[in-house]
Amino acid sequence: MKSAKVFIVPHWTKVVFFWFAAALVVWVLGYQINKRLTYRRLYLDNLIGASSVAPVSAPDFHLSGISLRQFAGKWVLLNFWATWCPPCRKEMPSLEQLSGHFQDRLTVVTVSVDDDYNQVRQFFKQRQPLFHVAWDKEKAASRAFGVGKYPETFLISPSQKIVARFSGPREWYGKEAITYFDDVLAGKRY
Repeated sequence: MKSAKVFIVPHWTKVVFFWFAAALVVWVLGYQINKRLTYRRLYLDNLIGASSVAPVSAPDFHLSGISLRQFAGKWVLLNFWATWCPPCRKEMPSLEQLSGHFQDRLTVVTVSVDDDYNQVRQFFKQRQPLFHVAWDKEKAASRAFGVGKYPETFLISPSQKIVARFSGPREWYGKEAITYFDDVLAGKRY
């Protein structure tokens, strides 16, 4: 009858195996967390329709006593619109709600490309909105930003870099938009 051999694993092998297994578990957890955060960002970007762009310096403008450079050091949401544009008019209330919600943390600037500023005044009915309104009669600022259709909106970082572009109208005060801007202002994006 054969005798049963007992195989003894050296202590150092057990230690190496333990640390390898522990490192593998930590790596898998880290990978899963990173994957979930990445998918969450992509999901929100898709819902709100944000197009991330390679950060480029935002062109400065001086319109109606407003300069983009005066907001250096702050996040700026820059919206190009016109009163003759139905989607532009439709998104204005939610843009104003967004501006009121984030107040000092996010500066909202709208730039009207109407031919007559009285149309803009009439649109707001002599009521001052919660955001800044500038008039680009010559459409120089909209050309400098490469705006081809309205509304067109840009997210500008505190360092005056364009980091996202939004083509077309949005529901700016929806749950997804609030979450998106909360992430931006908390430093989780860009």
